[in-house]
Amino acid sequence: MLHILWLVIKCIGILLAVLLAVILLALVSILFCPVRYRAKIQKTLEEWGAQGRVSWLFGLLSVTVRGGSAKMDVDIRILGIKLSFLKRSFSRKKKTVKKGLDTQDTLPAADVSVIEKDNSGDGVLEDDIPEDGIRGDDMPEDDIRGDGAQKDSIQGEKIQEDLETEKEGLCRRLWMKILEKYRSIRAAFGKFVAALQNMRDTTSLWKGFLVDPHTGAAVGLAWQQGCKLLRHVGPQKWEGDVYFGLDDPAATGQVLAILGATYPIYRGQLSVVPVWDRKVLEGKACVKGRVYGIMVLYMAVRIYFDKNVRYVIQWFRKNGGNYVTGK
Repeated sequence: MLHILWLVIKCIGILLAVLLAVILLALVSILFCPVRYRAKIQKTLEEWGAQGRVSWLFGLLSVTVRGGSAKMDVDIRILGIKLSFLKRSFSRKKKTVKKGLDTQDTLPAADVSVIEKDNSGDGVLEDDIPEDGIRGDDMPEDDIRGDGAQKDSIQGEKIQEDLETEKEGLCRRLWMKILEKYRSIRAAFGKFVAALQNMRDTTSLWKGFLVDPHTGAAVGLAWQQGCKLLRHVGPQKWEGDVYFGLDDPAATGQVLAILGATYPIYRGQLSVVPVWDRKVLEGKACVKGRVYGIMVLYMAVRIYFDKNVRYVIQWFRKNGGNYVTGK
C-alpha cells in the first residue's frame, strides 16, 4: 500500500516538475529570444511592392505581409507550416456527415366556435322589451318632446360648465408653464455657477500637480526610458538606394538639403541619388531590427517602481481620476 502511494506521489511530482520546466522555458524564450522584423519596399516607374516579416523563436513563428500594386497577402506560419493548411486539416478531421429528416411544417387546427343567433319572430329579443311592456317607438309624442327639451337644457348647462372648466384649465396650464420655465432657468444658472466653481478648482489642482517636483522627475524618467526603448526597438540596419528628381532643379536641391540635415538618422546607410533633368522617384530600401522582451520588461519595471512615478499614480487615483473621467 505504501509502495503504491509513494509511486503516485512520485508521478505527481514528475508531472509538476515537467510543467514547471515548460513554464520556465516559455518565460525564458519570451524574455531572451528576440522578436525580429524586416521590411522591404521597392518602387519602379510602373509598379511598387512591399514586404514585411516578423518572426520569433528562430523563425518557428512568423508573420509575413506582402503588398503592392497587384494585391495584398498575409502568410502566418507555425513551425514552418502555414496556418491556413493547419486550419483545413483540423476542419477535415472534425467534419461529420449529418443526416436530417425532412419535416413538414404543420399548423394547429384553429378552434371554430359556432355562434347561434335567435332569428325567431321579428328579430326582437325578449331582453330588448322593457318591463312595462312599452317600447321606445310606442311612447307618446308629448313625452318625447318634453324629454328632448330637458335634454337640450341639460346639454347647454354642460357645455357652459365645460367652457368655464376649459378657461380655468388654460390659465392653470399657462401658469404651470411659466413656473416650469422659471425653474429650468434657475436650475441652468445653478449648473453654470457650479461648473465655473468646478473649473476653478480643477485648474488650481492641476496647476499644483504640474509644478510639483515629483511630477517633473517622473516625466523626465518616462521620457528617458521612452527614448531608450525607441533606440532599442528602432532598426539596427538600413540599406537602400533612392533616385529622385523634380521638375524644377531648384526644388530638387532644396529636398537634397533637407535630406542632408537628416543624415545622422540614416548615417549614410541609405544612398540618395538626385536626378536633375526629369521627375522621377525610384529605388528600394530594406530595414532590419529586433526587440528583446527582457529590455522592455526592465524599462517598464524601472518606471513603475520609481518613487516619483508611484507618487504620480497615487495622485491620479486620489485626485486626478475624478476630473479626468468627469465625475
